[in-house]
Amino acid sequence: MWTIKDLTERFSLTEKQVRTRLTALDPLLSSHCKTGKQNAILLDDDGFKLFERLIHIEKQGITTKDAVKQMADELGKPYENGQSPQGQTQAGNGQAEVKQWAELAIATLQERINSLERDKAYLQRQVEELLKQLQDKDTKLLALMPPASTQKRRWWDFWRR
Repeated sequence: MWTIKDLTERFSLTEKQVRTRLTALDPLLSSHCKTGKQNAILLDDDGFKLFERLIHIEKQGITTKDAVKQMADELGKPYENGQSPQGQTQAGNGQAEVKQWAELAIATLQERINSLERDKAYLQRQVEELLKQLQDKDTKLLALMPPASTQKRRWWDFWRR
């Protein structure tokens, strides 16, 4: 179970920002949100995935309200003016909801994989470029160094001169 404190640490948000987003997500989080000791708000893993998806959409420059509407559309739940859907039965939506959650999780993971692959390729290019620069500088340093002396001297010869 995820607490508000966990969410603030995970996403680098303030407690007020987390609470605002949870309030906006309330119609979608109703079955994934519970209260713990001293009325602490607790999210289950599916609720956390929804919150994470909201943050991801917001990072694309979409407002919180529009992001929640977009998520409601993705999940196939009606959402109008912040009101939760009325008159839906849980039994009829169970399998469809599980399928939508799975699709959402797969899409989120695929985006993350693609992002990590791009990061890996970028870092590999950086490493290759830095290795080339290092080899070039090594070659320049070797060219500047005096040739190695082949004649062996005794240690006291330095003071004899």
